[in-house]
Amino acid sequence: MANPNILSINTIRGKTAFADVNTSPITFLSNAANSGELLKINTLIAVNKGGDQTDLTIKISKNGTLYFLANAITVPTNSNLVLLTRDMQWYLEENDFIQAFCNLASNITLACSYESVL
Repeated sequence: MANPNILSINTIRGKTAFADVNTSPITFLSNAANSGELLKINTLIAVNKGGDQTDLTIKISKNGTLYFLANAITVPTNSNLVLLTRDMQWYLEENDFIQAFCNLASNITLACSYESVL
């Protein structure tokens, strides 16, 4: 896997992704193998739009191994939780992805702003 050299990039595109999280793991954001792309994650926010507090788990896959970013973190009723901000940004390299699930279906929406670096 060859990720772009950040010092010699040609294009940076700002993007935003949204997804509703369920009790089964969903792939929220992914960077395909051999994409030639690097995804720079700037913000990740969980919004609880339901009537009950909800426990959220987020994992990142690096080279096929899943690592916890958040493990059963409670998102209070009718509120949001900032999980990642621009000052603690991280990267999704080729063949990496973000996976999420929660204990109550349809309560959580994830919002993510990121940059596609080519």
